[in-house]
Amino acid sequence: MKRAIYLAAFAILFLAASDQLFAQAQQDFTLVNQTGVDLYQLHVSPSDTRVWGDDVLASGTLKSGEQTGIVFSPTNEVCLYDIKVTDKDGNSLLWLGIDLCKYYEITLYYDFDKAEGTATFK
Repeated sequence: MKRAIYLAAFAILFLAASDQLFAQAQQDFTLVNQTGVDLYQLHVSPSDTRVWGDDVLASGTLKSGEQTGIVFSPTNEVCLYDIKVTDKDGNSLLWLGIDLCKYYEITLYYDFDKAEGTATFK
């Protein structure tokens, strides 16, 4: 009887931990650069912070037409993030309040006529 209780408790804890791990890792996403310019810096920070974190471009440059995967620490539970990209001349574009728990792919665009950035989300 005790063994059955222990097994049931273990199963409940395992399922709860599995759900928690899934929820914590769901911010991972693919960023696609369709801006028409190469990106030299990429910062992804929680929306509730006022400081940009480190540049997360592993390759150093994300050329227009390329994509990169962004992987978060499994201990992170935040969903709303801001994205900042910077070109070689130091010009930056921001996308604010993106729910990374909801999207797995973000494609960035730049309209040179309107001088504004847009994005699509999947």
